[in-house]
Amino acid sequence: MPQFIRNLRLSRKFFLLSVVAAGVLLLPLSYSVRSVEQDLARDRAELAGIAPSRGLLRVVQLTQQHRGLSTAALGGKTDLESQRSARQAETEQVVEAFGALLPQLDESPRLRAEWEQVAGEWRALAKDVAGRSVSAPQSFERHTALINRALELHGMVMNTSGLILDADPDAHFLTVAALQKAPALSELLGQLRALGSLALSSQEMTPDQKARMLVLGHLSQLQLREVALNLEKVFALDPAAKERLAGHLDRVQTATAAAQ
Repeated sequence: MPQFIRNLRLSRKFFLLSVVAAGVLLLPLSYSVRSVEQDLARDRAELAGIAPSRGLLRVVQLTQQHRGLSTAALGGKTDLESQRSARQAETEQVVEAFGALLPQLDESPRLRAEWEQVAGEWRALAKDVAGRSVSAPQSFERHTALINRALELHGMVMNTSGLILDADPDAHFLTVAALQKAPALSELLGQLRALGSLALSSQEMTPDQKARMLVLGHLSQLQLREVALNLEKVFALDPAAKERLAGHLDRVQTATAAAQ
């Protein structure tokens, strides 16, 4: 771990982690999506899957942010309620927007049914959090289960569109890194951030929470390595990509160390 991170106060580490958790998705939502659009332009099915993939990852990202704000607000930091409410409204908008994107896919009844369940779970959770009828730990667990289900649905979107099956090696490895491994890493960091917010707002950390954070930190390192391995394969096949992406990877690697 870099020395400047080691010397940070716990609250500063959690702040840095919150920035990273939000920033990790910049990889799949910016350069990587543009590159995939260019690389896969030959295949209509794959191209049709890009907008739903990006839309669903945006749902995941905002739900992660809502989880952190909800955990803190329900845990005692009532001054964050206005931010939580605003994030809820923003999340509801992207949930509706993703539902409108599904017809772009050759969707299966299972895909539609799974999304309807995810959207329904979000609406129920948002209502319970707004009504303060759940505790901070309950909110965390329900948000986390919902996000995991949304990420599973994202896998279905990638399979249905063929995004994950591209025959070009560089496009395939970029897709895996940007649209599969990076979102998984972002979720691990998001869980760490939310648990950190809960510990800070309650001014205590249970042994179970501490153990869980240690496990999440270890898993984030493993997932970061998966991102790096796939990007290294891209760099080997397309050296020019290294100039554009290596800086992103270096920043994610440095900041992920703040979780350890």
